[in-house]
Amino acid sequence: CAEVIHYISLHYFEELTSKEVAQSLFYTQSHFCRKFRRIFGVPFSEYLNMYRLLTAKEKLTTENKSVGAIAAECGFHSANYFTANFKKTFKITPLQYRKVNTVLK
Repeated sequence: CAEVIHYISLHYFEELTSKEVAQSLFYTQSHFCRKFRRIFGVPFSEYLNMYRLLTAKEKLTTENKSVGAIAAECGFHSANYFTANFKKTFKITPLQYRKVNTVLK
């Protein structure tokens, strides 16, 4: 459990598949996926996507980079896909989130 979270925290920005994570932790993909879903309550891909979105959310308020740059840093290949995912999940666009949650210094 902790080893999976640690692995994701080190590699979330890469093209990451359940097969690669399973292999790196010496599991078969099917065993890994079953165990992951049992422990975390969601499929690996859903967890990874949420991890990326939450990381992007933090970066939007702490880094002065474009939405596209933050999307890429968080493992999204397309800024449009990232924006659509962000809006679907948080009911607000990344730019709106940044505007509402960034305190000018």
